[in-house]
Amino acid sequence: MNELVTNSFKYAFPGERRGAIHVQFRVSETECRLAVSDDGIGLPAAFSVEESPSLGLRLIWILARQLKGAAMVDRLAGTRIEVVFPLRTERGSQRAA
Repeated sequence: MNELVTNSFKYAFPGERRGAIHVQFRVSETECRLAVSDDGIGLPAAFSVEESPSLGLRLIWILARQLKGAAMVDRLAGTRIEVVFPLRTERGSQRAA
């Protein structure tokens, strides 16, 4: 979460531009969802978050895979990056729905 919020502050609002950053964390019966979004200038079309030279962004994708989850990018209105991973019980097995 820290990496995503920091990137929004650094890149989404250049100059004197103002905007909003939203952080959401939701837990359901089977999964957890962490999303950080902003209404800033957005990512360039050719920018690949998954192949970014930024170590922090690459670590987000690595962490998502380690958690048996996925990371996704939405570029429709600013930038939204969401990490989804299965919810596990204390013993490490997936919780039954």
